[in-house]
Amino acid sequence: MRDFLRINTKKYQNNVNDVKFRDFYMTDDELEEVVVRTPDGRLVTGKKLSFKVKKEEWNEYELEDGTKLYIKLVLADVVRLDELNAPVEEPIYQISTQNIIRVKASKKAVEEVKKKIKKKSGSPEVS
Repeated sequence: MRDFLRINTKKYQNNVNDVKFRDFYMTDDELEEVVVRTPDGRLVTGKKLSFKVKKEEWNEYELEDGTKLYIKLVLADVVRLDELNAPVEEPIYQISTQNIIRVKASKKAVEEVKKKIKKKSGSPEVS
């Protein structure tokens, strides 16, 4: 039996919400026992888990110079450790993620950087 794993990948075009999907599959054999190092340096066994993407949204930020940042956290890997979180007695999950970042620089930001480059280099206009 195949467990389904779906990862969103972004096509960087005009619209931040244009998304292209790629499908990935993991067999039961690939859902293996692994050994991971915890943040405190211990080695702990765990099981690599498959997952389905339910929702991945972009966080949008506007900087003081008018530039817009679009940032999305994408889950890449999940391991359920073979130990419990003592206070709540729930499994501990170790995750690997990737940050996807898109920048739409404002005209003001571009002009400010061009002026600084021009001033440093002493050359005429930078285009």
